[in-house]
Amino acid sequence: MLPGRQAECPNCGAPIAWQLASSLAVVCSYCRFAVIRSDRALSAGGRMADLVPTASPIAVGDEGSLSGKPFRVLGRQQLDHGRGPWDEWYLGFEDGSWGWLSRAEGRWYVTFEKPAGTPPSWEALLPSSPVALEGTGSVRWIVTERGGAATVSAEGELPFVVEPEGSGRYVDLEAEGGAFATLDFGDGSRPPSLFAGRELSASELTLRQTAVGPRPSERVEVQRLVCPSCGAPIAIVVPSEAERCGCAHCGALLDFQNGALQLLVQLEPPTIRPLIELGSQGELLGLTRTVIGFMQRSLTVDGDLYTFREYLLHSDQGYSWLLEENHHWLHVTPISTGEVREFGQSARYNAESYRAFARGRPSVDFVIGEFYWKVARGDQSETLDYIAPPRLLSVERTDNEVSWSEGEYVEPAQLVRAFGLSAPLPRPVGVAPAQPNPYRRRGTSLVFALLAALWLLIALAFEVFGSGQVLAKATLELPRREALATQAGALRGSVAFSEPFEVRHGPTTLKVDLESSVGNGWVQVDSALVPEPGALQQAGEVRELKLVSERYTGSDDGEGWAEGEPESSGYFSRVPSGRYSLRFVGNWQPNDNGSKGAVPPRTSEDWGAQATPPTTRLEVSQGGRSPACCCGTLLLIALPWLLARLNRLSFEQRRRQNENLS
Repeated sequence: MLPGRQAECPNCGAPIAWQLASSLAVVCSYCRFAVIRSDRALSAGGRMADLVPTASPIAVGDEGSLSGKPFRVLGRQQLDHGRGPWDEWYLGFEDGSWGWLSRAEGRWYVTFEKPAGTPPSWEALLPSSPVALEGTGSVRWIVTERGGAATVSAEGELPFVVEPEGSGRYVDLEAEGGAFATLDFGDGSRPPSLFAGRELSASELTLRQTAVGPRPSERVEVQRLVCPSCGAPIAIVVPSEAERCGCAHCGALLDFQNGALQLLVQLEPPTIRPLIELGSQGELLGLTRTVIGFMQRSLTVDGDLYTFREYLLHSDQGYSWLLEENHHWLHVTPISTGEVREFGQSARYNAESYRAFARGRPSVDFVIGEFYWKVARGDQSETLDYIAPPRLLSVERTDNEVSWSEGEYVEPAQLVRAFGLSAPLPRPVGVAPAQPNPYRRRGTSLVFALLAALWLLIALAFEVFGSGQVLAKATLELPRREALATQAGALRGSVAFSEPFEVRHGPTTLKVDLESSVGNGWVQVDSALVPEPGALQQAGEVRELKLVSERYTGSDDGEGWAEGEPESSGYFSRVPSGRYSLRFVGNWQPNDNGSKGAVPPRTSEDWGAQATPPTTRLEVSQGGRSPACCCGTLLLIALPWLLARLNRLSFEQRRRQNENLS
């Protein structure tokens, strides 16, 4: 328990008490006057207005703990920035320290007073601008909102002098790690105050209802609300935070305050109905969520009109959205501005990089159901989307506010199951910005690389070890040059045969290797695979193969050159089992003048002095693999990967059709 100090209200004489030494004011619970404490005496300030019913979950006098540190709720202040009142609770701790507890969009925040130093002026603190605050060390703050607020009411103790209907300006900031801060500029008559803290997780904050006496109404009576325009029933799911409502029957835009609905503007009834009805409840991404609002927004890009729809969801963890465009769906949750880093055409959040995709200025067309802010038809904001499929990072900016959200692509079938829809949702059209590429499968490239490497190892093993079994060898004696010269018209070249050999385990591949000592010219050997007599019917007909060995040397401008290879190989594929022999017919052409493609000489004088033909050897082996075979097999291995890559590139090309950033 905190120590207390008893006194009497200077206005009505009722007993009042201070429980924290740092408290400067207390609101008398009898006359509602603010009693101000000084070193000399107590004085009565202005009378505070009655508290606005806000379905506050906390009452003055409740106790709790913050990360295991006990506190008591000493007071409450109600403020209004023109979009409806909100509550902030004054906490006192056992060690005499104090702080503020607040809630926004279902999230809890705690802040403590820090030395403000000399911060920039309110006018200089524009949304999205980075700020260094002296009282918070090296923390990099980002301005998220600036505006004005008026004091609506208060109760209990307060750490400062409160003025009825007082007003001032403020700036909200966020930083990494859920850090949150407010610069309170007041009405400009005093230096700004800094309150810094963080967003609280569900496990950090515990509350116990220990207050004595009547509690604030925890729910506003909304069961019998009807539209003041058409009389249709209106359901309010979260009365503690609802501020605006759209009638699904007549299109009226309604203001929700103090448990009542007031007509703001009569609009045309919406022509589009939600695909997921308001009030639908389901288990989505681990939380029970209720659809409480529906709106359509539109924007024009390069003369084309685009529309999309947003479904507001509520759960115990706060608000989120379902965004639907061309029947593609995203589940969107708000995130801390301080967690995002922008780098021109990219952004980074949660250690993941996003690339800039589309910019726009959407406008609200109509709303149905309830919303936690004062939404109006025609509201606009600047948006910029970043993508890292299946995720999307989006920022919305106005003159005085910036907010970030992260979306994750959701398949329509997942929503059908989650909300128990009786019919399937329409099939998506086109490619969505955050839609995952169905052809981008993790590990596909790795599997292809492993298969290709395995095949290359197998091919290398065949080449080194087994390309394998030598079946026959032959040496071909080519005619001398004089014979070629004198008998050119009749000589058809030298002929040789290999010894017969046995082909087993067919069909298989036979490799024929040619090696010659040609120095400057070419050797051509025409090979024929001939089945042995008696095996023709089994082995098939004669098959032919041409092998060429060539080598050219010379010099150009005193610089020597050499081309060609004295060795070559050829293959007989799918040779059945059986006995065979090879017939070789060889020709050669010398070329003493060092130029390729010369016409064969016809006289001995044309040949020059040397008349010795090149040595020519041939070898037949079984089990070899031709380069064409290896390349073909590798292509077959790569074909699924190549098709997937082409499909992936085509998919990304269709995605870029929606991109409007150069």
